[in-house]
Amino acid sequence: MGSTFQSRTIKACDENTLKQYVAREIDQAAYEEGNSYSGDLGDKRTGLIIKNLFVADRDEAFEWIDKNYPDKDDPLVALKIPGNLSDRKTQSIEKRKQKILDRMNEQKIKLGHGDPTLGKGMSLGVEAYREAVKKADEANIALQIIKRVAAEKAQFKTCQSCESKINKKYLTRHQCPVCGNEEILLTNTDKKRLEGVRAKIKQYQAQIDELDAELKRYIKDQEAKMVKDGNWFWFVGGWCRD
Repeated sequence: MGSTFQSRTIKACDENTLKQYVAREIDQAAYEEGNSYSGDLGDKRTGLIIKNLFVADRDEAFEWIDKNYPDKDDPLVALKIPGNLSDRKTQSIEKRKQKILDRMNEQKIKLGHGDPTLGKGMSLGVEAYREAVKKADEANIALQIIKRVAAEKAQFKTCQSCESKINKKYLTRHQCPVCGNEEILLTNTDKKRLEGVRAKIKQYQAQIDELDAELKRYIKDQEAKMVKDGNWFWFVGGWCRD
């Protein structure tokens, strides 16, 4: 029998109120599923461990519970998570992060992985969407390479890795369709361009990770004020029988 991780979030409250809420959730889950092996909270009548511990977010809460209470027979665990904090500092960090995400997306588009509609709003019409996709295709280095090779006179391309002769009309990516070699169509210039794009993506990701860490440190510093203001919530979770 396997297990599945289940969780609930509850707004800030005292421990007695939390216990009552969790008990109701367990009863409701057992009633809805009709058995104690539901893969939900219905079988979690082994108690509730309440930790007066703040973690940064839901991911960190899951990691903490998974590390300390990894078994499906373990009780549920309640941890505290700071609520949303929107002040000049957090807004500044989020704005900087979004700018970097936009730049990284531009680089990912060059590899065919980005989102051409990112930052253009939910109301993007059909024509605007098509134009965004068209521009993304024009920036896609792999498509540029394929078009260049298709314009060459030779009908076949030989893979230097597996020595297969590939009819160019079957090349839809710059990888060899036989062995998967990624350099069948690449010139040295192509390789340098792709390496440059990947390096920029790695650089942007490092900057994003740094900003995420900065935001977590700041929220941690504001923890006492957030507790006083009631700006936090409970995360209750645990492994359940599946």
